[in-house]
Amino acid sequence: MDAKIANLLVVSSAEEEARLFKEHLRDDFDPAFVHRGAEALGCLDDATDIDLVLLAGSPPDIGVLELVGAIRDRHFAGGLPLIMLESDGGPDEVAQAFQNGADNCLMRPITERALRARINSL
Repeated sequence: MDAKIANLLVVSSAEEEARLFKEHLRDDFDPAFVHRGAEALGCLDDATDIDLVLLAGSPPDIGVLELVGAIRDRHFAGGLPLIMLESDGGPDEVAQAFQNGADNCLMRPITERALRARINSL
């Protein structure tokens, strides 16, 4: 495990996906899970120990690209790494996510090895 990244905020509206992330990450990281964009922004406003945000799809209350922008409005790029998991938007959504401030993007299907490699590369 990379010592720089320990506390992850995972934004996932899909219960099954959240369960998989828990299995993949629980041994080396301390992931916190939220399902809505407002919850994610609240956590980021209140917590000082979040090391990385993992956006796993669009929350029901805000578009994923809008959430990337809102996170960047609060936390400058480089200060809080943000990985987005590609959802249904394809290459255009990935390009827009980078423009909005995502640090990295992981394409589906997601494997534990790829997820850990992306986290540890930051």
